[in-house]
Amino acid sequence: MTRSVLLPIALLSLAAACADRAADEGVVNDSAAAIAPEIPRNPRIVAWDVGLAADSVGQLIGGAYQSIEAADTLFVSVRTQYVAAGTPISIVMRNSSGAAVDSAAIASGTPDADAFSRVLVTLPAAASASPGQYQVEAILDGVSQGMRPLAIGTN
Repeated sequence: MTRSVLLPIALLSLAAACADRAADEGVVNDSAAAIAPEIPRNPRIVAWDVGLAADSVGQLIGGAYQSIEAADTLFVSVRTQYVAAGTPISIVMRNSSGAAVDSAAIASGTPDADAFSRVLVTLPAAASASPGQYQVEAILDGVSQGMRPLAIGTN
């Protein structure tokens, strides 16, 4: 064969080989995506903090507390992840024997682009709580998310 015939055949063979390889890589990528496990997105309360004041967006002013000198209305800032808007959230303040001293319920807020939301809960009965050790429990859709200690007037 002459060079003028071999060159186009070689170019066509190279182009065909590249096209086949690209098609195979696409199949491999699609197959990997199809069998890759989806990361579970379990609704949860990420954090809750207790404070004595809060701003208009539900963030605590003056920081979070585990111990306060005098009883006052408590503000509890609750941050959630993967929780649908309107899901019930409860905050319960319990004394050292486990009895509820105060509780409040609220619906979760609308999640942002990263699936986080924030709500603010107030516990007004904490203002009349006697000095002692307490626990603040967060409950998401009826399931406890844990407890945090809170000391009132024990310093």
